[in-house]
Formats: sequence, structure tokens, C-alpha cells
Amino acid sequence: MNRESNGIVLEVEKHQFHTPEENEINIIIQNTSNQEFTYGTYFKIKQNIDSIWYEFPFKNGVGFNDIGLTLKPYESKKESYSLDLFEEALSLGKYRVLISFIDSSKPYSEENKITLAVPFELTKK
Repeated sequence: MNRESNGIVLEVEKHQFHTPEENEINIIIQNTSNQEFTYGTYFKIKQNIDSIWYEFPFKNGVGFNDIGLTLKPYESKKESYSLDLFEEALSLGKYRVLISFIDSSKPYSEENKITLAVPFELTKK
């Protein structure tokens, strides 16, 4: 899974986090194109275990506002994502955050959805 596509680039503010002190990850979303994109507040986290990516399930009752956030051409935004929303605490290891985007000029559909991932790592302090 890529961290950039169609002019959208994802970066983490820092690649390594220490548990349990840090419980939020900040992602810089950059639009390097002349297209406008829409994304939401929903995200996924996956952990790499033996070269296979496993999705972490959210706690019961966790929900997201179903709103469309706009990423204008050549705009950058910083979004924060909580690491405390999951059924189990994240253990030491390699992870990635997945965020989906839609080109605002196209109708919403699975084939028009662009999902990007940015890696990070949980380590001991």
C-alpha cells in the first residue's frame, strides 16, 4: 500500500512512538495536485506480524462523524488520530494508518476511492 497517489501524500510527524505515554498520531496530508479531494474522519490501523498486515478492531461503541473534509489543490493539513480507540492496546511493533480519499470531481464509488497508508512504529522508551 502506498503513502502517495494521485497527488496526495501522507507523512507522519514522527515515525517512532513510545508506549504507553503517546496515544495520538499526527499525520500531515498534502495535496500536490490541482484536484480537490474529500476524506472523512474514519481511519484504520493495521499491524505487521510476520509480514502480514492485520487490522485492529475498534472498541464497541466507537463511531465517527460521517462528514466530508475537503483537501483543496496544493493544500496541506494536519490530522490527529487517537491510538486509544481500539479493543486492545497496541503492542510494540510496526503499524500503518490507512486513510481513504475521493476525487471531489467524481461520484463516490469504491473504484474512485484512493486508500493510502503511512507507516509508524511503537517502541519502548
